[in-house]
Amino acid sequence: MPIYATRGPGGGFQLVDGYRMDPPQPAPGPLVARSSARRRRVRVRITPEGRRLAAVLGRLQPLRVDRARPPDADGRLEASFRVSSNEAAIIDLLSLGPEVEVLEPASLRAEVARRLTHAARLYRDEPTLPS
Repeated sequence: MPIYATRGPGGGFQLVDGYRMDPPQPAPGPLVARSSARRRRVRVRITPEGRRLAAVLGRLQPLRVDRARPPDADGRLEASFRVSSNEAAIIDLLSLGPEVEVLEPASLRAEVARRLTHAARLYRDEPTLPS
């Protein structure tokens, strides 16, 4: 884009005289369809405290509770949320600790379990401090 800078008070950036900016064109259909296709739903079981915590922290949003299923013995409800990447979902889920359990997809459940197992190993023994 042909721009130039003007120094001093009242300076700034300007377009070269005569240059016209055309409004951006929308992306072609297939690109838009592909990006929305990457977003999928994750099913979880979440406690009432987990729902409150998720709302306060802005996690798992928007969280849709499945009202057709009654709470389990621990008061957990089934719910789902949209996610565009596993890494973002993992961060959100780990921030809620034991208040949430991933039901589907199985690959996400396995990755959350792997990271929690690793964290549990770190905290199992006393820390090794440098002498």
